Amino acid sequence: MKKTLTQQGAFRKERKALQRAIANGLTEKDIVMEMVKRMDNPDSAVTLNQASAAVMYLTALCNKETPITDARLAP
Repeated sequence: MKKTLTQQGAFRKERKALQRAIANGLTEKDIVMEMVKRMDNPDSAVTLNQASAAVMYLTALCNKETPITDARLAP
């Protein structure tokens, strides 16, 4: 029986993948471009935007930043 992936588990899995990619010498651009290749519409600007936003957000979380909370609490 396959174990259900929780939000925390998914975050850990993605964080480890990002850290491994960076440790292997990949830049954020390389990661984004690889993500775009695997998405539904790889030639779309929206796809590029979504992939880059995902990498930027995960990078921020890995750096102990909380971009959504910070934006919500900003005066």
